[in-house]
Amino acid sequence: MAHRAGRELLSWQQESLLTHLQQVMSEKKVNRPGSVIVSTTFDVPDHVTDTDLHTILHRMTEREPSLRATSINMDGVEYAHTTPVPVTHTECDDEQSARDFIARSKKIEFDTDGTLHWNIQILHYQGEDGNDHRTALAVFDHLITDRVSMALMVQELCTGREANPLKGAGKYRDWVSEQRAKFTDITHVNSESQRFWYEHFGDTSPERSIPLAPFVTRPRDQHSEKGWIISEHVPVSSQRLTLACKCVRATPLVLHLASVTSALAEVSDTTDLTLRLQTAGRGPGSAEVSGFLTNTIPIRLQHAALGSFDGAVAAARHSWRQILPRQDTPLGFLEKLFQEHSGTGRLAGRGQMVLNCFPDTVQGIGESDYADQLTDAPQDFLELFIIPVATGGFMFRLICGAAELDIEDGRMFLRHLKEAFISNVEHAIDA
Repeated sequence: MAHRAGRELLSWQQESLLTHLQQVMSEKKVNRPGSVIVSTTFDVPDHVTDTDLHTILHRMTEREPSLRATSINMDGVEYAHTTPVPVTHTECDDEQSARDFIARSKKIEFDTDGTLHWNIQILHYQGEDGNDHRTALAVFDHLITDRVSMALMVQELCTGREANPLKGAGKYRDWVSEQRAKFTDITHVNSESQRFWYEHFGDTSPERSIPLAPFVTRPRDQHSEKGWIISEHVPVSSQRLTLACKCVRATPLVLHLASVTSALAEVSDTTDLTLRLQTAGRGPGSAEVSGFLTNTIPIRLQHAALGSFDGAVAAARHSWRQILPRQDTPLGFLEKLFQEHSGTGRLAGRGQMVLNCFPDTVQGIGESDYADQLTDAPQDFLELFIIPVATGGFMFRLICGAAELDIEDGRMFLRHLKEAFISNVEHAIDA
């Protein structure tokens, strides 16, 4: 039995996700709040032995408090002082049976109390090349991690290089304490920060929805609580994207943001858009903090030629440079800030676009993952996931409320964004 420490502070991100899960529980009339599961798979390098994996995982578990979280609810978090490493080894008949095992194992749920909120499984099998292979599947409750943290774990497991304390490794609790001290009381927050957000949005609202009129051909079902998940493969290589970024002096995030912005601005004939951008929520001193730091920031983009890719790149670069030092500002804090400022208190209007660009390549995405899906989860926003795929190119995945878009309208909308991205990458390279 693991020895437990006392209950500690939730981060803004954990509190927000727990609140959402409780709302879903209430709407569905179920007794358990459920969980949001995130996972990653990776091939274990030949030079890393099973003993090495256990040694590194033990080191990480001792260092990172999030990996020792045993109870997370609205009263706070409990961390164990020590705990066994939740790693298991499984023999699979072949590569296909390993893939099937991974697909099944991604659907688990973690208990909210008394157990660790993650596990890692090492699958051993003989590949189609006749050689022995090991694939690792790490599954987490989103309350304790994000994609950056998972990428940091994979890097440490595959290289043995220990994360840097000067960049925040092992300091998640300190990060939460600093976040709460900085943002809990609006009246005590640096007034320069408040002025920035008021000036950034100016005479408009951070909750503006994007103009969807060009894509909506049928009456909206205002009573639907379901959501569509629609996906498209985008055949643009990572090398091609890197070259385009160099040509326009932009990061991949800025280029993706500019492409989406120009496509939306062109069809809606606007020079002013507000989107929501999911960011890593990290800065120079927290680049290697392991935990749930992912943040969502509203961002306003303005340019006289916003409907052109060049104009959108200029707008995206300018706005992102403004937002970058403040990307740790919690969305919940901004909601409270604008509630006092404008009396609305809502940063996310129905139909607002949320852009989520994954920082790392995702393995295991196959043809079946592109099939249309209908979800029962309430969906007030349009969420566009841009996911680099290990087999090449990107997956563009749109999640939208059925009340916002008919599925055929959603498909047309997503293909418009896909075709614009392909065209914009080539435009950047040829310019």
